Amino acid sequence: MARGETDRRMATAQWARAMRSRRNRRLRDSGLAWAFRWVIVPAVAILLIIVGAMGIGPAAAAALGHGTRGYFVPEQLRCGSGCSWLGDFMLPGGRITRYDVSLDNPHGPLSLDQPVPALDTGAQGTVFPPNGGRLWILFLIELVAGTAIAGLWTWRVLVRRLWRRRRVPDFLMPQV
Repeated sequence: MARGETDRRMATAQWARAMRSRRNRRLRDSGLAWAFRWVIVPAVAILLIIVGAMGIGPAAAAALGHGTRGYFVPEQLRCGSGCSWLGDFMLPGGRITRYDVSLDNPHGPLSLDQPVPALDTGAQGTVFPPNGGRLWILFLIELVAGTAIAGLWTWRVLVRRLWRRRRVPDFLMPQV
């Protein structure tokens, strides 16, 4: 390889490095980067942890078969991005204990006012099929993802920031 080509490659690499650092500095100094680092990422982590922690208990209890056995009586089909039935939860004796709940992961088609077996574990707005369903997996994923995001954020932002502040240049160290 000729000397001129080596010099040209080195100059190209130095130019690319300079452009990357200039672009990173611009992004680092922008308000969007500050909002992402200090507001958005921690808020998403906290939200995932809260939603996962609130939902995993009733969903896991249903998966284990714990809860009050009864029937879900479909009364209204609501459609948005997907369709789901709203109805009431009825005990085997016929007494309705919860109104306007949905059945998580129903097995087979549902018909208006035709009761299907269900399990009530106290989840907000939801009853489960007798086998419990798989909603607990979603809540577990949310909990793990929120915890991972919070841990990585703590390491990348807080710990490294404190580490940088702790470093004292040699010329500022007192001589004994």
